[in-house]
Amino acid sequence: RNVGEIWSTGEAQVVGEMLGDNADNKTQGDHENKEVGDNSLVIVQGIIDGYYVDETGDVVIMDYKTDRGADGPELIRRHGRQLELYREAVEGIKGLKVSRTYIYSLDEGVVEVARY
Repeated sequence: RNVGEIWSTGEAQVVGEMLGDNADNKTQGDHENKEVGDNSLVIVQGIIDGYYVDETGDVVIMDYKTDRGADGPELIRRHGRQLELYREAVEGIKGLKVSRTYIYSLDEGVVEVARY
């Protein structure tokens, strides 16, 4: 891949598995909250809106959100774990280092999500 080239979402599908005690006990965002018992298998599937390799060779992940009336901290509270799972998937599956993750909000603009 070339530096700065945005990878298509077809290449960025994420499917992961983890034990319940390593996962959040509640899902984030618009999804219904569900309790997960210890050592329950949780399967997570999602599609990253976009990611690219920056000038240092690190990956930058971006995810678009349409939440209304949510400021930066609220967007991070709702979606931070999702971005962290995307980070783990890209690093684990693609073997690339993710340096930054961003939420692109229609209301709030760009919000950088530190490691969750």
